[in-house]
Amino acid sequence: AVWLAQRHPSAAVLSVWAVVSGLAILFLVITILAPLVFQLLGKAPTLTGRTDIWHALEAPLAERPWLGWGYQAFWTDTSLTSPVDKVEAAMEGFRPPDAHSTPIDIRLQMGLIGLVLIGLTFARTWLQILMQAAREPAMMPIIGIFTAITAMAFTEVIGLYPMDGMTLIVQIVIVKTALSAWNYRDRAQGKPILI
Repeated sequence: AVWLAQRHPSAAVLSVWAVVSGLAILFLVITILAPLVFQLLGKAPTLTGRTDIWHALEAPLAERPWLGWGYQAFWTDTSLTSPVDKVEAAMEGFRPPDAHSTPIDIRLQMGLIGLVLIGLTFARTWLQILMQAAREPAMMPIIGIFTAITAMAFTEVIGLYPMDGMTLIVQIVIVKTALSAWNYRDRAQGKPILI
């Protein structure tokens, strides 16, 4: 798409729409033919049990939709009336450590209000990364890192715990510092290397 975009403005528009349409068709096929697609890949259509966990969490999510169960309060509850026991019973004895989905775990712990606030923060982070990448070429690899983290967020609980945020910061610092270190023009002009 980038190569075509450099050739002609109309090619840029067509290439972007081709990518968008291709991804839409791919996701539509995966959605409609999910069991067949996963079987061909040698995987379970439950995403290794994740959709079973999500189904088991429907009742606790509906019980406290607005504010959730409290940060770290749901999964660590070992009381006699623990809602996790119901999830464990629905999972036939398996007690999941988390929801295996960042949006679902945020909603479970902090409710819809927390999900909206974190979603806005996440969108703002994406916007800042894209704006900085337009000004500073050394930020381009960060887009790849953050894209991977965004994709993983739907089947893993990331970004919700302190170590995840620290890991992202370390990755950003390493990549940006390494790339900026080779930018002799900026070093010669005495520009600071900022994140």
